[in-house]
Amino acid sequence: MREIKYRAWEKSLKEIIPVHEINFESKMINTKSAWRLFDEIELMQYTGLKDKNGKEIYEGDVLKGHYYAYGRKRRFIGKVVYGYHGFWLVGVKQYMGMRQDFSSLYEVIGNSFEKPELLEGVQ
Repeated sequence: MREIKYRAWEKSLKEIIPVHEINFESKMINTKSAWRLFDEIELMQYTGLKDKNGKEIYEGDVLKGHYYAYGRKRRFIGKVVYGYHGFWLVGVKQYMGMRQDFSSLYEVIGNSFEKPELLEGVQ
């Protein structure tokens, strides 16, 4: 079973903040130093995977790497999203499901909030 944890993008501060507690009734998170409303943040869930360098992969992260298709090595840059019953990479000309056995092919190069330019030209 994967570890369930989150981090958040704090919109006004423009930085990633830790999430120590989530209160879904009041729609707030606790960062241990302050409470934030859901409207003030973007939650990012941990995928349960680590990249080839051991860095945890969260929703919103931008990954680069490669995969094999039709006997050829293909490079990609993609954004991690949650949907269709799991985590996916978007921007690989198709959705690519994320699996533990492929995580050694991924490298986190940033996230879509701090570095949106990483996704320029990615479809």
